[in-house]
Amino acid sequence: IDIIYRFSVAAYVWMIKILKYSLSLIGIIWVLERYLNFRWILYIRSLFSIFDAADLVKLDLPWWSFGAIDHLDDHLNDLSGEAVVLEWGSGASTAWLAKRSKKVYSLEHDVEWAEITKQLISDYKNVKLITIPPDTKIDMFESQYISNKPGHRGLNFKSYVNAINKIDEKFDLIAIDGRCKSACLKLALSKLKPNGIVLFDDSKRDRYQKAFLESGLMIKRYKGMKSGLPFFPYETVVLISNETATV
Repeated sequence: IDIIYRFSVAAYVWMIKILKYSLSLIGIIWVLERYLNFRWILYIRSLFSIFDAADLVKLDLPWWSFGAIDHLDDHLNDLSGEAVVLEWGSGASTAWLAKRSKKVYSLEHDVEWAEITKQLISDYKNVKLITIPPDTKIDMFESQYISNKPGHRGLNFKSYVNAINKIDEKFDLIAIDGRCKSACLKLALSKLKPNGIVLFDDSKRDRYQKAFLESGLMIKRYKGMKSGLPFFPYETVVLISNETATV
């Protein structure tokens, strides 16, 4: 199944790259980029950025649903560029957050992808990228740290998840878009500032709903278009403290 999944994704990505090259030759991509202030045109242009983080950075887009992007943009603007942020899972989002925050800690499990992220954030001095590869040792009593995602199945992400506890900060925003997300959320709660929020991407899966309810935070679901993906509705959740929600 993993092989079929990887082949399907690779085939789609190559098809999009060929289409983008063709449309660039005849000027369609250039036309789209002149009207990116229109949300639908921005979304259509982002479809040609699938698995192209540098192109998403060019468009100033993280890989989340557009409604959640707007929510986070407003939250960070309210903090006047002074936000301290942590994310599990680096990439285009790292550059997007760095542009709007005072300090960004980015936790990444993939060594090769971390090298790509370093290039994306080369213009930003306010990012600390921390790479924590998974372990192959399996502990049957710590299943919350074992990934079932194709390509990572059976790997132990305990060190990756717990890396947040080694950072002596409280955060205005924690973005969860990596491995073992439910375990990440449990640790994130004690590291939030009083008015902090959590972004939880790819949130529709049944196994995450219990973690949301147990967090005690208000759940705000943003369904709809996601940058770079050709299907929707897609969902990204923003979790908000009840005190913040009533302000």
